[in-house]
Amino acid sequence: MKKILIFSVLLFLFLGFTLSLGAELDLKITTEQIEKPSPQSEVKLNLTIENLGDEKNNLVIKLLSLSNYSDFGPFDAKNNELKIDKISKNEKINLSIDLYVKEELTKDEYGFISQVSYSIGNILNQYYTTIPLTFTTMGGQLSFTSAPNVKVGLETLIALSSTVKNNGTTEVKDITVKLKENEYFSEYMEGKNVYLESLAEGKSATFTLRIKPHDSVKAGTYETFLILSYKDSNGKQFVYEQPATITITASSFTYFIRRILDFFYGIIPNYGIAIILLTLLIKLVLLPLTIQQLKSMSKTQALTPELKELQKKYKDDPKKAQEEQMKLYKKYGINPATGCLISILPLPILLILFSSLNGYVKLLDQPFLWVKNLAIPDPTYIIPILVAATTLLQQYLTTGKDPTSKIFMFMFPILIGYWALSFQTAISIYWIFYSIFSTIEFILVNRRYAKALEVIKK
Repeated sequence: MKKILIFSVLLFLFLGFTLSLGAELDLKITTEQIEKPSPQSEVKLNLTIENLGDEKNNLVIKLLSLSNYSDFGPFDAKNNELKIDKISKNEKINLSIDLYVKEELTKDEYGFISQVSYSIGNILNQYYTTIPLTFTTMGGQLSFTSAPNVKVGLETLIALSSTVKNNGTTEVKDITVKLKENEYFSEYMEGKNVYLESLAEGKSATFTLRIKPHDSVKAGTYETFLILSYKDSNGKQFVYEQPATITITASSFTYFIRRILDFFYGIIPNYGIAIILLTLLIKLVLLPLTIQQLKSMSKTQALTPELKELQKKYKDDPKKAQEEQMKLYKKYGINPATGCLISILPLPILLILFSSLNGYVKLLDQPFLWVKNLAIPDPTYIIPILVAATTLLQQYLTTGKDPTSKIFMFMFPILIGYWALSFQTAISIYWIFYSIFSTIEFILVNRRYAKALEVIKK
């Protein structure tokens, strides 16, 4: 008896729950995201009503209250009821409800509990639903996806990137992103602010501003602002500010190299010549290491025939071949490990020099020969060609006689010349004269140790 009673209760509850669901609302009601209004102003709740089912008559949409409120809360509804005599299948109708904002809005989205009723034939249908009213947090439907943030070295041109997204349902136009004037930073090339003609709904775009730090900027974190402006589909202008963070870091090595560069500029007031003098100074500092490296390389090249004979003689005994090779190296004072170490040691200095020139603000708009700005690539492409040519000359002299190195000898200059198309001219000048000085070093060292090499060959 108990089992029958429990089953009957469960069946009754199931049927009651099923019947309570009823037919689903086959109207689609959507709203537009709009700019958040200020207190004591009017705003429109724009609705798009789409009929997904049969033709409906006497459609009434009535706002009852806000969710979590007993009334309309911070709003007054001037007309809280919309009436449509007839809406056909798949038809869309746009309507609006006028609202008055009484006080400061503390949320970005509000939900209006609403009653929807209509007739299909002689049957009256009635439903309850929630209609959202959503605001953008900052000005209209276009906003930044995240707060712009960049970290860069001291005295370096800043590339600040930011992404904006169109969160609305219509296209926006005349989009401009620029830096707000302040005492620490200014846009490089004034008047060249980032601009985009239009951005479709749901799409994103990334903007990059070139920002020049003022002389007063020291290592630390700075908060500045970007100004975003655009027009919506109705031509209404939106402008608002977005906080951005710029972190400036200091490097002792970079700072030291730039001070030397400034010293040479003080002697000859041209940064192109100052870069050449700095490159020469670096080569002189590295000269002892370079001489050791070239001596080791030259001796190794002179012993190439004997090394090949050893490999041929002991081809079935690699261990013995290695032992004899080390004896030969010892006889003529060659240490392969030292040669490798010497070739690696200059690399950190070269990288520091490279990073010191890259983006250095004092190189902006500084001329050299036909180039009007050392901080940008050479628009005539002459400098990249010289980069490739001087690199090829250096490669030819140092590896030209080695058949296994011929492919690298031609490929590397072509590759570095291609990269130089996007190099700042300052970096390309450094590379050109580094190759020239290296070539001169090689010729002089080879002449100095020619007799010693002849002794080895005999």
